[in-house]
Amino acid sequence: MHTTRAFAPSLKAAGERGRFALVSSSVVGKPSAGNAAYAATKAAAEAWTLTLAHELAETGGTANVAVVNAIVTPQMRADNPDKAYKTFTDVEEIAEALVFLCSDAARKMNGQRLHLHSA
Repeated sequence: MHTTRAFAPSLKAAGERGRFALVSSSVVGKPSAGNAAYAATKAAAEAWTLTLAHELAETGGTANVAVVNAIVTPQMRADNPDKAYKTFTDVEEIAEALVFLCSDAARKMNGQRLHLHSA
């Protein structure tokens, strides 16, 4: 919250080039007793991002959310080559999505949740 507030004036001043992207979790939509605090924290961060999206809309800037189940790295795959990681999102996919969200191609995408995971 404090970081986005600190950067909000610069994002607004950047106009159509102002971009903010948050990586969040799919648990926001399906919390359980074991992850309720984590889900609530992620939900709050998403709500804050959507508020920023509303503020940036006046300037042409954007704020969006990339949603993942869990993150898998090349090192994790190397350490556990037999594990499928079926519901995980590769860090490379997250990086590509963030590059897209910060690009001109996503200039009309504001206040959205981009799902980068399988069910």
